[in-house]
Amino acid sequence: MMRNGNCGDKRTKGESGTGYSPTFLPNCPYLSRCALGLCSGYAGKKRLIAVTKILIADDHNFYRAQLRTLLESVQNWQVCAEAVNGVEVIEMHSYFDPDITVMDFNMPEVNGLLASREILRKFPAANILMLTLFASSQLATRAKNEGIKAFCSKTEMPCIIQAIESLLRGETYFPESFAASA
Repeated sequence: MMRNGNCGDKRTKGESGTGYSPTFLPNCPYLSRCALGLCSGYAGKKRLIAVTKILIADDHNFYRAQLRTLLESVQNWQVCAEAVNGVEVIEMHSYFDPDITVMDFNMPEVNGLLASREILRKFPAANILMLTLFASSQLATRAKNEGIKAFCSKTEMPCIIQAIESLLRGETYFPESFAASA
C-alpha cells in the first residue's frame, strides 16, 4: 500500500471503486473527499481534482456517442476509451486501468457477462456497470453472481449516473425492480 499525502489515508494505486487517480491535493487530511470532488481544498493550497476514468464497451456507435456525452457532462468524469466488443474491452481494461467500466451485455465476439468475468479474474476489485436493453431480474442475478457491482437498463439514463456515483462511493447498484432477486 502506498500513502497518499500526509493525512494517513492509505489506498493502493489504482484501487477500483475509490475514484482515485494520480492527481490529488498533497497533504490533504480529507483526501478521499477530494478524490470524490467533495472538498473545497485544504489550507488555501491549490486543489488538484481527481478525474474518474471511464471505459465504455458497446457495439453500437450511436449509443456509445450518447453515453460518452452523458458521462462527460458530469464534472471530473472522463471517458478514457471505447471498446466495440468483449475482446477489446478486456484488452483496454488492462491498458487503461479505468475506475469504472460501463459494459453492454450483448456484444459480438465475447458478451459482456463473459468479458466481465475475465476482467474480474484479472482485476477482482474492478467496478463494472452492466447495461442491457433487455433488463430482467434473472440477468441482474447472473451479473451479481459474476461479481458485477451495478446493473441498469440502457434506456434509463439517470440510472446510469446513479449507478456510477454508487460505485464511486464503494457501493453496489441494482435498481429496486431487480434488487429483490439480485
